[in-house]
Amino acid sequence: MAGAEDDNWEDDNRNDETARAQAARRGTPFLNTEQAAAYLGLSPRKLQYMRSRCTGPRYRLHSRFVRYHIDDLIFWSRSTAPNVEAPEPAPKGRARGRAGADPSRSKARRKPLKDAPTRAADPAPEDVDRGDD
Repeated sequence: MAGAEDDNWEDDNRNDETARAQAARRGTPFLNTEQAAAYLGLSPRKLQYMRSRCTGPRYRLHSRFVRYHIDDLIFWSRSTAPNVEAPEPAPKGRARGRAGADPSRSKARRKPLKDAPTRAADPAPEDVDRGDD
């Protein structure tokens, strides 16, 4: 019999927490760090870290308490979404070199040195005089 009472208590407690959360959401648009992190799908520690680096969503200090407005969370979330526009088609033909590389610099490295001998100028092994005559 005690097990049934425990189940009822847990269900009532869960329903009570849900009801309190819904009432709080209707009553105020401000969320604390834990609530804002849950809303964004982040850990509270990650949200604190982002706040210290000024990279996270906008927050407000109410006395000494950090609060996030729900509209600021939505705006920040939308601003960090990747661009969903269609990518430009790739150019036809085989791409050469690195993207953004200066083509004049890469061609300069391919030129042979002016004073370097070429293979055609090297004497063939049978033409070399070894002094065995």
